[in-house]
Amino acid sequence: MACAASTDPCGPVTPTTTAVTGTVQGEVVVDGNLAVGLSGRYELHPHVALRRESFGALAYHYDNRKLTFLRSLDLVELISSLGDHGSLLEAIQCQSIPQERWPAFLKALCELQRCEVIRAC
Repeated sequence: MACAASTDPCGPVTPTTTAVTGTVQGEVVVDGNLAVGLSGRYELHPHVALRRESFGALAYHYDNRKLTFLRSLDLVELISSLGDHGSLLEAIQCQSIPQERWPAFLKALCELQRCEVIRAC
């Protein structure tokens, strides 16, 4: 089964993913469950390889054999740099991502965590 992550606000991340339903003290809530936190520290999973492509990148997880399509060059840059920052908020700010795009990025990051492309550290 493949996963896809996009920061395109017009389309869903995957057919089964619901929208971000709200925030609680800087934490992103999806389907009523805490998914990713702006204050949390994340990194690219050590068993994931990224292959950059013109559309973004392919992420392959060597343990679970999932192939994930990253459909945003900005998202690829963000997840590549996650381990270099003390928090997700710091990583997003260092990438100069406009705040109005944050919901789309957070939704994509929730999906990437579910697919084990990124992990909390």
